[in-house]
Amino acid sequence: MFHIDGGDKAGSGNTAHVCDECGKYTATKGALEEHARVHSKVRPYECTECAKTFVHKSSLTIHMRTHTGELPYKCLHCEKAYPRKTHLNKHMRTHTGNRPYMCQICGKTFNSSSNLCAHTRVHSGRTGAADNTHAKAHWREAFTVPAMWQNILVHRTTDPTHENPHRGETVPV
Repeated sequence: MFHIDGGDKAGSGNTAHVCDECGKYTATKGALEEHARVHSKVRPYECTECAKTFVHKSSLTIHMRTHTGELPYKCLHCEKAYPRKTHLNKHMRTHTGNRPYMCQICGKTFNSSSNLCAHTRVHSGRTGAADNTHAKAHWREAFTVPAMWQNILVHRTTDPTHENPHRGETVPV
């Protein structure tokens, strides 16, 4: 863990603290120290109900909702409520019609990345649980939708048989 001084007065916000493990920048030393727990085995926040431990206090707070049933994020358009804001945001797309995930092959759009991932089977001819494992493996290989599709497009254009590395078989594309 180290910091980079931007040369301005202390407190000006121009000092960056950088994680030695992954290179992440944080604005404060405290934030860097909290981030460093991700790389260690230190999990100081423990659930009083089930003894599960967490790196961040916010993760414990969200987890506690599984025990209490608290659903603080409520939809303004219907009766649904959720334990996480991200779940509400995803639900809101059903009301707004926002479909930010697009298939790079056919242009069809989806309201969630999981629906886009399931759609990939249309182009590969795969169906069923074993094929879902294949699709998930591609998602784990890439962190963004465009990168994931670049990987699949390379398979489709350079290897017409698309050898499946996950099951050791060759499948038609």
